[in-house]
Amino acid sequence: MGGRTPVLLALGALAAGACSSVTGIAPQDTVAADNIEARIGAGVVFLTMTFTPDASMDALFEGPVTADENGCLRLVSADLHTVVWPHGHSFEQVGGTIRILDASGDLVGRVGETFRLPGGEVESLHDGLGFTQADRDLAESHCPGRYWIVAPE
Repeated sequence: MGGRTPVLLALGALAAGACSSVTGIAPQDTVAADNIEARIGAGVVFLTMTFTPDASMDALFEGPVTADENGCLRLVSADLHTVVWPHGHSFEQVGGTIRILDASGDLVGRVGETFRLPGGEVESLHDGLGFTQADRDLAESHCPGRYWIVAPE
């Protein structure tokens, strides 16, 4: 993995009290649509699918993932795609580090460091991918732009 200093930017009001002094894991609010949800906490907007797709894209992103000024987790690339994580993935804040965990609780990576993310890019979360208008509205209201849909492993 890359450097040790994660790049994190606060979400204003969400940053206040974002870290529990007992466990070090940040509390999260969840907003859900039909097939996508946004978990918000610790200055992060974490988009996940609520289903496992029948098929997935087979591109590979290898590089840093960072949080933008709104807390959206984005690929450090020319288009700054927002990451849409597979069903069951989660995040936690431990100390000053945001850790991304897979459905088994295993570490996928740390925000600000290098990730290997199979999947593919899309301009929008369209019907052909299983996303409804409510899903698009939720994603666009929190993290507008292009998306990288991480393939489940």
